[in-house]
Amino acid sequence: MPKLDPSQLRAADPLQPWYYLHNARTLINHCYQLYSDLLTPWQQQWSAWQALGQEAQALLVRMLMRKGELFFARQLIYSEIKHPEQALAELQALDWLEPDPEVSQAELANCLTLAQVKELLAQRLGRVPSKLRANTWLGLLPADTAEHQAWSAWWPQGPRLYRVKHQLWWQELQLLFFGNAHQDMTDFVLSELQTRRYEPLPWHPDNRPFANREQLLLYQQLNTLAKALEAGEPVCAIAAQLMALPELGWMTHSRDKLMLRLGLEAQRQGNLELAEQLWHTSQHPEAKVRLLRLLKPRLRAAELVALGLELRQGVQQPEYWLALERVIWPRQPLEQRQWLGQALTAPKVTSLVLAKGEQRVEQQVLQAMAQQGWQGQHVENHLFVGLFALCFWPAIFAPVKGAFFNPFQDRPRDLFHPDFASRRQDIMADCWQQWQREDYRQLLLERWQAKQGTACSLIHWPKLPLTLVEQALACIAKEHLTAIFTRLWQDLRHHSRGLPDLILFDQQGNYQLMEVKSPTDRLQDQQRLWLAFMQQQGIPACVCQVRWQ
Repeated sequence: MPKLDPSQLRAADPLQPWYYLHNARTLINHCYQLYSDLLTPWQQQWSAWQALGQEAQALLVRMLMRKGELFFARQLIYSEIKHPEQALAELQALDWLEPDPEVSQAELANCLTLAQVKELLAQRLGRVPSKLRANTWLGLLPADTAEHQAWSAWWPQGPRLYRVKHQLWWQELQLLFFGNAHQDMTDFVLSELQTRRYEPLPWHPDNRPFANREQLLLYQQLNTLAKALEAGEPVCAIAAQLMALPELGWMTHSRDKLMLRLGLEAQRQGNLELAEQLWHTSQHPEAKVRLLRLLKPRLRAAELVALGLELRQGVQQPEYWLALERVIWPRQPLEQRQWLGQALTAPKVTSLVLAKGEQRVEQQVLQAMAQQGWQGQHVENHLFVGLFALCFWPAIFAPVKGAFFNPFQDRPRDLFHPDFASRRQDIMADCWQQWQREDYRQLLLERWQAKQGTACSLIHWPKLPLTLVEQALACIAKEHLTAIFTRLWQDLRHHSRGLPDLILFDQQGNYQLMEVKSPTDRLQDQQRLWLAFMQQQGIPACVCQVRWQ
């Protein structure tokens, strides 16, 4: 097997005719070099892939990258594959392709066009009904028609049909390479086209997302159960399988999230007992809120408060504390609740009366504030989270064990984990030390220049132009940015939402933040928490309540 340096993985030029084969070979070589111990005995037979010629490999990759398993011979014609019949024969001989496969009625309905359906019925029935519906034509076949039979039995004079085999081999290799189920081979093309450029990172064998095959199978089971829920399969059966899974390690959060979704579907179907069981087991904070809301009708006031306090012990996010409070005291003003350790300060409010137009309300407020001498932009979460990412870029993309396992990641796997900072203590200390330097502005501007366009889940580059970064760093006090960065680190997943909509600057170098609310809109919990925090820190922020003329 050829040696491959994982740190040098590169996508092929998509304008070249064999680009997809180059990318597939890169992925396959990488996985066989680093994950061979996680593969099944059949998958470990590297020779099964190597024995194929270039055109046979290319045709196989073409099929594996397309949807479904069934292909007509006419669908397998590609300009770069000059000898398709030879490639098909080679794939059959080496057990990658099954000619004349057994086909179910459901598969038959999915693979035929309407014109083919008419031709098949003409041969089977001697006629074609005048009104033919694509989803009901199977009912026209004789009652004794088999549910499964060979393709040639369905249509003896039909076109040649093939079934590509060993798709699980391909799916598992992609899963091993990307470490998740939502990335696929298109990420190679995106990288080469530079629609996304990724941070180059050193790679170490210990960074593998799955330590053994058992973890790989557990991840696949979770994905299978999630797809079963989306397909509408019985929630009781899905829940039973989910509850029976062993310790999941880093996949526990995915299990808890699936339990939350299952509970919602069980509640929708009226199975409140199952919903209660799922939400009680799940450690997802929203599941605790749902559980309290579900049990509220059957509890007395004192019992409800006691249960709320108990559930709060396992919840770290203030947003969910507010949600729990709202279940217990739905009519008590938010500013009077004490669960956060102190009353939540009411934000400053200013009002604007505007003529309702076609523009977004934020743009109308910007225009109105420009008449008062303020120039600004609609930034929402992008400005401060983007500055935060620039400041801590070395820590975010540090080559920590288990954080990165392929060259197409826009964040480390543990970015939102509670121990993210503690696993990078020295690098975090360096980042904070650099932030305290007098030339911190120049440092961030240089980093913007160096990293602009590089994929980072915390930065939406179109919303973070250099001019905005320069102006923000010139006008916003360092202590204000330090306070915001510190709060982001406390809970990056939740605190990266809810920041004010607008940032405004005047000609004297002052700035203010503004959360815009139309007459039909109201503050969300994340927004209330950010505004209260900013008021405590002396950061100029307010709510702009818009009324229409």
